[in-house]
Amino acid sequence: MSPKAAVLTADQVRADMLAPVIEEQARIKAGERAARAAIEEAQAKREEEMTAWRAVADKCRRLFQPEPPPPEPLQMLQHHAVLHRAITARNACSEWQNRLLAEQRGQAETAYRQALPELIERTRATPLGDADGLLPEWQSWLRLVKDCRTAAERSGGRIPQNPATARMRTTITAADLLEALNGVDVLEPLPAASDWISGGPRDGFHQPLYGAPDGPTGKTRGQAAAERRARANGGRPGW
Repeated sequence: MSPKAAVLTADQVRADMLAPVIEEQARIKAGERAARAAIEEAQAKREEEMTAWRAVADKCRRLFQPEPPPPEPLQMLQHHAVLHRAITARNACSEWQNRLLAEQRGQAETAYRQALPELIERTRATPLGDADGLLPEWQSWLRLVKDCRTAAERSGGRIPQNPATARMRTTITAADLLEALNGVDVLEPLPAASDWISGGPRDGFHQPLYGAPDGPTGKTRGQAAAERRARANGGRPGW
């Protein structure tokens, strides 16, 4: 019998999915740190030069001698250009990450399904008072799957209205773990809220038409209006 494959954590799955992006992000951060260090070095050198010049200029003024010209202004254009390239690279890297998340949504959800039985088993075996220790692990899966679904929803520059991810949990609580133990998929979104009342069409103002059921009694608006008129008429029907 072949040995059982180790179950991956959400963080391991994310790191594997985004390995090239993570590497590129590290390269960008290193370059940005070097650029900012160069700016600080140039500014410190400029301040030293200005301090020395002020001392000489003050002495010249006291002796009624001409002051030497101040140091050349600090040239920052090249430094700012480097930082701008870093910002552009970060934005491109973020777009790349979103593409990878969208493309590998299925892999993330499959990995979650594979890890779920063992995670449920450990959750069931954990005393209720210690369940908080498992929440970060559940939360990592929620974050990974939700990130992938969000990226897929927004792929191609789309801006979805009331997307499924907006109806997903924002965090996993101990109460959610009890639901998970009872078979609830805590990563599934809630059903989409509907403002339609079954039983009839609606008009363009999202109000029931005259013959559509009106409220929990199932009466139409026409029937309800007739009853109100009858009550106002002392029980007599009429318009």
